[in-house]
Amino acid sequence: MDNKKAWKIGKIFLVILIVILGIGFLAHFGQSKEDFEQQAKDKSGEKFYKAYDETVDLINNKDWYDAAIRASRYKGNPEFKGMYYYASAKDAEAKGYAASIEGYLEDIPDDYAGAFADEILEYKRDYLETKKKKDNAMKQAIKEDEEERAKHIYIGDPESKIRDVMGEPDDINRTVNSGKVRKQYVFCRSHKNIYIYTENGIVTAFQD
Repeated sequence: MDNKKAWKIGKIFLVILIVILGIGFLAHFGQSKEDFEQQAKDKSGEKFYKAYDETVDLINNKDWYDAAIRASRYKGNPEFKGMYYYASAKDAEAKGYAASIEGYLEDIPDDYAGAFADEILEYKRDYLETKKKKDNAMKQAIKEDEEERAKHIYIGDPESKIRDVMGEPDDINRTVNSGKVRKQYVFCRSHKNIYIYTENGIVTAFQD
């Protein structure tokens, strides 16, 4: 009887011990999970602010390439967005990639209010305004060049342009040979004659 009683008591203690250990394990596991989540959150925040500070330092040092790389990790964040596109534009400018600069600057919001906001928005405004003026000046130069070319005959011009510029010729001498049609346009002007030569509809030479 004593042995049976002792065995029962032993079983009871064993069950109690298992329950205590189980409760302790669950409590420990639950606490560790909360700690892990909080630590991960804190670590993520630390990385964010570290990247922010590093990006600011790189921009201050005009290290545009590394600044753009560092900011690219968080460019979805408004604070990083302006710095990323600004550094990318400045890097492209330094390397002579003019075609990329405008695209980067246009992606910077006009209401950007993060780090270097005044500097960034001023650069964007000045660059785009200057580019617009250059583009307009180039378009005007092309237009003026086209208008000037329309007043004269150049080698390579189409034959149809001769009458537009010179009017009706006084004479046309035509030669056909081996599939080629050559023409000599003769214009009698005061004190001299002007000759314009074509081959298969293209101006090839002139003489005045």
